[in-house]
Order: sequence, then structure tokens, then C-alpha cells
Amino acid sequence: AATFDSALLEPGHCLYLPPGTWHVARAVGHSIAVSISPKRATVTDLFLNAIGDLLADRPEWRRDLLAPPGGPQGSGGVDASVAQIIDDRLAELRAALADLDPRYLQRQWMRDVTAGHGEGPNEIAAAAAKDIEIRRSTVFTRADGAPAFRFIVAPDGPAKEERCYFYRDVEWSLPLSARAFLTELGNHQEFRAEQALAWDRKLRFEDVRAFLGTLVAAGVLRAR
Repeated sequence: AATFDSALLEPGHCLYLPPGTWHVARAVGHSIAVSISPKRATVTDLFLNAIGDLLADRPEWRRDLLAPPGGPQGSGGVDASVAQIIDDRLAELRAALADLDPRYLQRQWMRDVTAGHGEGPNEIAAAAAKDIEIRRSTVFTRADGAPAFRFIVAPDGPAKEERCYFYRDVEWSLPLSARAFLTELGNHQEFRAEQALAWDRKLRFEDVRAFLGTLVAAGVLRAR
């Protein structure tokens, strides 16, 4: 733009600037201001973190790229040994990008934006679930009443095994067989424990009871 906007902020005012907005602040008299930046997940960070996770387990990617003994040899470019290492790693990077499943990036984004960095139901919730009495007639309701229940199916890193990832403050990694159960759970605001048996015919009531108990202990469901 050829012109700039200006705004005079009075006490109690708040001004939102989108990420990357060029700006200059100046006080008129005495001023105290607080700048707050929400949690961000840039596209660059998303891709770099994913690539780092995929390649960091390879020893050749963790080695220092050092100059050969005696310093640079010749002129017109870097030493042949350094150039070869760069060429080899670049070829591996291209192959890794060509083979990168978009769902892996989707999982990374979900983990950064909607959850913390823990994995699985925490030990306290899992232990507390054992003390929760659940019968077939027990009625459950979603604790928040909002569509905050989220799960995605994505490959598990380099192993490429598909798993279900359920997000609620942390990321819970569940086997792919849990997909039908999670899908139905997300569609019900209120249900009886025995109804959940129809969500996956392969599950026994003991399996359903254990999972529902963990969700109650974690604050996802309420039992009555």
C-alpha cells in the first residue's frame, strides 16, 4: 500500500495486527503497553519439524559437515567430499518429500494447534479409571457439550503404521481398530454404556468399560 493507517490507543484499547504486519509504535506522553502473541504454527515450521522427525534418526543426518583436513582444496567450489555429502543428502531429502504422506503433516498440525506434546492418556487418568464403577446402564454425557472431540487417522512416522490419534489436551495414540468406536463416540452427546457395544462388534464390554472409564477420569465424559 502507498499509505499507512494510524491508530491512537486509549487505556483499555486492544489492537490486533495479523502476523507479519509491519508496524511502529510510539507513545504519546507516558504509556504502558502489553504485546501478546497467540500460539502460532507457520507452514515453514510445520514442514521443517516433520522433515526433521523423518530424517533425524539417520546417523548420516546428524553428522557435522566439516571442512577436510588442511582447509579448502582448489578453487571454484567446495571440496569434492563436501559436495558429495550435500548431493547424497539432497537426494535422500527429495525421496523423503516424494514419499511424505500428507496425513503425517496433518497430524503434526493437529498436535501443535489443539494439543500439547504428551502422548496417550496420562497415568493418573488410567489409574483412576480402575476405580470408576461402570455398568451397562451407566449413562454418559460429553463433558464440554461442544464439538471439541477430534481424532484423525494418520501414519505413525517412518513405520507408516496407520493409527487413530485422539486429541484432548494431549495426543492419544490408539490402534486403527478404534476408528469405528471413536467415530460413533463423536456423534453422541449422551449414551448408555451398553449402546457403545454396537459401535464395534469386536469389543467386549470389559474393553468398552476400560476405555470409557479412562475418558471419564480424563474429563472427556461424565458418568451418571
